[in-house]
Amino acid sequence: MRAMRYGRSVVSFVVFSSLSLSFLLSGVARAQDQPPPEGAPPAAEPPASAPVEERMPVAPPPTPAPSPFGLTVGEFKGWKLSIEGRLNTFFSLGWGNQQRATDPNDGGALGEGGGLGLNQNQTNSSGNFVTPRIRNGFVANVLTFKLSRKIGEDTTLSANLSLWSDVETNLSVYLFPATYMQEGYLAIEGPWGSVTAGRQLALFSRGAVEIDYNYAHAYGMGWPCNFNFIFATCGQIGFGVLFPFYRAGVLYATPNLDGLTLSAGMYDPVILAGKWERIVTPTFEAEATYAKELNGKGMFKLFVNGLFQRLGGTSNLAEPVAGQPPPPPDTRTIANKTVDQMGVGGGARFEYGPLRLGAAGHYGKGLGFYYAQENSQASYYFAQTDTDPHDGDLRTFRGLYGQLMVVLGRVDLAAGAGVSQVLPLPYEDANTTHLAKQNFGINGAIYFHIHNNLVWGIDYFRAQFSWYGSKYTQTINSLNTGLTMMF
Repeated sequence: MRAMRYGRSVVSFVVFSSLSLSFLLSGVARAQDQPPPEGAPPAAEPPASAPVEERMPVAPPPTPAPSPFGLTVGEFKGWKLSIEGRLNTFFSLGWGNQQRATDPNDGGALGEGGGLGLNQNQTNSSGNFVTPRIRNGFVANVLTFKLSRKIGEDTTLSANLSLWSDVETNLSVYLFPATYMQEGYLAIEGPWGSVTAGRQLALFSRGAVEIDYNYAHAYGMGWPCNFNFIFATCGQIGFGVLFPFYRAGVLYATPNLDGLTLSAGMYDPVILAGKWERIVTPTFEAEATYAKELNGKGMFKLFVNGLFQRLGGTSNLAEPVAGQPPPPPDTRTIANKTVDQMGVGGGARFEYGPLRLGAAGHYGKGLGFYYAQENSQASYYFAQTDTDPHDGDLRTFRGLYGQLMVVLGRVDLAAGAGVSQVLPLPYEDANTTHLAKQNFGINGAIYFHIHNNLVWGIDYFRAQFSWYGSKYTQTINSLNTGLTMMF
């Protein structure tokens, strides 16, 4: 009952504040000459980071890409230095039931990879929690330095360095907030296209994150990822959207060919801990996009992307000893086979007048719930014996996401939903093992553009997690409100 009264009080406060600010905004809007700039998509280098098998959010989401805000610091000997960034702070109230370790009906263990466990110390004796936080949104505080110069008549050399920092301190006031170099890459651009090298946002699923950023959570929080940790939040990531992640890589992109752009990159490989820890190939990713304006009234964009990486298992090598029989061969399955992580994704964006629509999906082996190539035990089959020929086989993941936004002057209204699922392998009994099954999430938001450089947002997110063969579900709600400043 306390949780319900607490939730109703907060909702009442938000509604009252919304009505008050709406009245003020009508006067502010008349005093402004220019409408607010539309949220720019994430740079080709995005919130969220998302919780992984280790049960901690590994990284935040997308940097707001080249925006109309940057400030020119100065020029010297042909070099131009500019900075841009954002700061935000949100009040977030989360409530729901604690994730169980076992099924309440048959006592079987609930499979890892699903649900949220980063809130155990917030749970009361009834197995529920109501947790208020003050923290960053879908994008953390960001300060980006951009340095560029001409190295030819039509060729530009540039560098991009982005510092990210958090306002929250892991529920410990004496801890310093984290600051980290999220991006650091060089770029060479010319009429032949562009090459970027360094830490940047990867290609696979970035179109879906663009939709999430532009039409849902650029000025909000969405899924909080956790309730007692740090880092920016997840937006819609984990619920129909995979986070591409910032990774070391080299990327080539063609010039704009009448709306068509082709990109291909090679990235530092990743492992699946516990099974596939031997690297065979780097991660290869590619993307094709086609964008077209609609007579100055809107635009549409189509995108498709793919991912591939091969992994192997670590062998237990035993050296021969003089006078002793030769050591037996390593007969474990993972020592004698490889697996391929692969996936395909795609979607579309459409804008016309006040309407914004986006839809995206992904499908592939070993992808994960939250980010591409997620280091999670839900990604592979753990056989009872290490000589089982199916040991380590990769499971298939799929996801769908749809988002709507309506822009009414200085007010944006948004709503969307997405689902991520893992499919059991034909030979495994997913119902008995209670394999993690599905993440389903819905969002709603309203954003008030108080000024071109200041936005007040109110957003809500509802997440539901389920497992195969179990009637148990974990349901978590989050109501968030805060201010975002861009420069």
